[in-house]
Amino acid sequence: MDNHSKISAILIVYHEEAIIERCLKSLKEYVDEIIVIHDGPCQDNTLAIAQKYTSHIHEGDRKGMMEFHLINAIQLASYDWILRIDADEYLSPIMGENLHNLIKSTQANSFAFFWPIWDGSKYVNTKTPKLTTSLLSKDISKGAKHKTSNWQYKQILFRKSAISYIADPHSNFIVPPPACIYTPYTLEHKPLYNNYSWKSILSKQKRWALVHAKYTRIPLSKKETYNFDISQVTIWYLLTRPRFALRYSIRRYIPEIILAESIVFLIYYLNGIIFRNLAKQYYYKVLLSYKVLHYLAMRKFIR
Repeated sequence: MDNHSKISAILIVYHEEAIIERCLKSLKEYVDEIIVIHDGPCQDNTLAIAQKYTSHIHEGDRKGMMEFHLINAIQLASYDWILRIDADEYLSPIMGENLHNLIKSTQANSFAFFWPIWDGSKYVNTKTPKLTTSLLSKDISKGAKHKTSNWQYKQILFRKSAISYIADPHSNFIVPPPACIYTPYTLEHKPLYNNYSWKSILSKQKRWALVHAKYTRIPLSKKETYNFDISQVTIWYLLTRPRFALRYSIRRYIPEIILAESIVFLIYYLNGIIFRNLAKQYYYKVLLSYKVLHYLAMRKFIR
């Protein structure tokens, strides 16, 4: 296989000794390269465990969020397909077995996988939901978005030669058309705790919201980028890409727009409660809470 038919898996981690081996073990058989970057100096056994599976191990500066290491990870990757995965995730066997079959497709620059909701002890949704969009999505860099009914899918497999990236909290790669194919395969996700408890939300999400607020205040021209020409961002560019404008321009000047955006998440959260859809309830509970925390951090009501 040449470089265009091989996969580099990238993990940005921070003290994950209790869980990282499960992820690495699931990757080893199915990817061609594993790159591990630690967010700051490692003070546990995370990197010692990683050394059993890969020699591509790096310690970066402590930055507080994984997104700020992604450009380095992209540049370190030897192959044209990048699998972006977290330490608390791992490949289901059927997903692993089909990775190389997927990238043989010439119809997509990225792939999304079913991402079930784990409450700390069990999945609250195990049935792969029916997709309500065509398999091929539009150009997400121009503001097109996935249908809300596809929220249980996570986009993690990307063609390196096609993507661009702006280093920003909770950002993903910008993918040109043909952008994304949704697959029926499951990306397992089992943290050692309940991500959806109020305790978790008010600790982890608050910490991230404070970092996010700091970077929201930074002008786009000063953000680190990969394969993205900042000079192309004109007024017309922003007008034709409303999601881009919201993220990199409007929120910086009018933080209240973040609260306005949260109304959508509130509606879906209430929908989950009314129709007893626990997975939707949990998912949008986190997104709604994060939006509020992000706004409070922008206005410096929390520190």
